[in-house]
Amino acid sequence: MRLCTLGRLVAGATLSGLWAASCSLANAPSDASPPGQGHGGQGGVGPETCAEISCDAHASCDDSSGHAICTCSDGWAGTGLACSDEDECALGTHDCDAHASCTNTVGAFDCTCNAGYSGGGTTCVDDDECALGTDDCDVHATCTNTLGSFDCNCNAGYSGDGTACVDDDECTLGTHTCVANALCTNTDGGFDCTCAPGSFGDGTLACHRVLFVDDDEGLSVEVEWLAAMASALGLTPDVETLGVDAQTLTPLAGYGVVVWSIGDRWDSNLTAANVADLTAYLDGGGRLLYAGGHCLYNEPPATAVFAPTYLGLGNFQFNMPTIANGGLPAFADGTGHPVAGAGAYTLQLLGGGSAPDMWSAFSPNVASVEVMLKHRPDNLTPNGSTDFANEYIAAVNVTAAYRAMTWGFDIGHLAPAHRSQLLGDSLLYLSQ
Repeated sequence: MRLCTLGRLVAGATLSGLWAASCSLANAPSDASPPGQGHGGQGGVGPETCAEISCDAHASCDDSSGHAICTCSDGWAGTGLACSDEDECALGTHDCDAHASCTNTVGAFDCTCNAGYSGGGTTCVDDDECALGTDDCDVHATCTNTLGSFDCNCNAGYSGDGTACVDDDECTLGTHTCVANALCTNTDGGFDCTCAPGSFGDGTLACHRVLFVDDDEGLSVEVEWLAAMASALGLTPDVETLGVDAQTLTPLAGYGVVVWSIGDRWDSNLTAANVADLTAYLDGGGRLLYAGGHCLYNEPPATAVFAPTYLGLGNFQFNMPTIANGGLPAFADGTGHPVAGAGAYTLQLLGGGSAPDMWSAFSPNVASVEVMLKHRPDNLTPNGSTDFANEYIAAVNVTAAYRAMTWGFDIGHLAPAHRSQLLGDSLLYLSQ
């Protein structure tokens, strides 16, 4: 296209009103303008200055090239003479973060981080709501951070969706782990297991029912035994009091531990029927504490098989010690169970019974016997027994099938402060 610009009147012209015109191909704009640019004019003649053209309000004009060119501003698209807003969000030309939302505005766009993220919108990082404390988990739930969010899970002992958790009553639901002889009590988020009266244990692993057999034939030493059990373990056992040479009427098999006391008698208490009951009980996996001031010294029905095999003891000796040195303490040798420590227990004389000045001692007869208490070497005098200077006065036979403990003294021989300690330790060790 040829562009012509009108000039002034040519000097010396003879024709009135004639104007000189110069035409140039070099100044002619092309027919097409770049996108977002435009030029105007009529008859193919474009304006030379921005003053001669009307660009869009959202465009800029440039006439430095000798021709006025209109260019749409950033965020706008068109010829320059007419511009419309670009939707960068729809076109994907924004620079918002992957975890941000893009909102188109007039000539631009806004970036806003999504919920669960923080930042300027072009960069967004995950919020740890659990650490920030902005979660809405229940006080009895555990918060776990996730990418852009969090999870709430009710703690053990509670149920719900995590934002609202209620206590489970395991006792009512039957989801507790209390054993058969235990009482279940619901607590906030858990439960307690307590062994029922007449038994002892932790309530979850075991509750051992206890039978106390009073075979002292009228000496009334059961008072000290029952008081020590109550003090040591909060235990109130079942009690059966035997008459002279009587047999138990209570079946032993239903009990976790049987405590059999003959008091401080030196004459025979055990009958053949008693020995048969005790043998069957241990064969069935029982736990036995057999105790007395002269236990096994004069018990003919027991000495043939029961004492050396089931109790694992022999060489039964009495008169240890005599009144002269009865107040000196016995001691543990450090390898026995369940004594807490050497010298922990002081043996005293029982102020009653048929022979209150002495108690029994014995030797191990099988390798499975563990020592609990021995006499002190200086606890013997010429008036007492000296042939077994370090004999056991408390021992336990631990086998794969049963546990049988023997005390060569009655509980009344112990200093009152030590009765509950030794009895509690003994029953707990037997119940293992």
